[in-house]
Amino acid sequence: MSTTHPATQYFDAVSTAYDAMIEAFRTTGKNNVRLSQRLLDETRKAQSRTLGVVRRVVENPTDLPGNMTAVIAATAEAQDQVMELSRSLFHSVPEANEQARTRFEQLARANQDVVRTAVDAAREMTTANPWLPAFRATPTA
Repeated sequence: MSTTHPATQYFDAVSTAYDAMIEAFRTTGKNNVRLSQRLLDETRKAQSRTLGVVRRVVENPTDLPGNMTAVIAATAEAQDQVMELSRSLFHSVPEANEQARTRFEQLARANQDVVRTAVDAAREMTTANPWLPAFRATPTA
């Protein structure tokens, strides 16, 4: 059994719970930034591809076969890009779920410690209270 005062244990447990919560937010934020960056990169690629096709059509408006070939090629590339992004996101879901589950378990354990130490501190304060016998002897109405 620890020799640390129950109130100190309580505040240590609260601090640990806050640290676990902050780490959960930080990890979630990093994952969101990574996803946002990936989406921005993919959008940039799609924009570049679209501008290339538009430029080709504007520069060669009478080259119907060449322009159609460029449009079809750009469409196929866009479909490949969407499929690859979808595949990547699909494969990242289990990892993200596992991380979220781990963070939730850490938060739950930390909060259990907070409750346990709060009860211990309340017991200690109750038993150490010199006024408690006087209040117990007071009749209730």
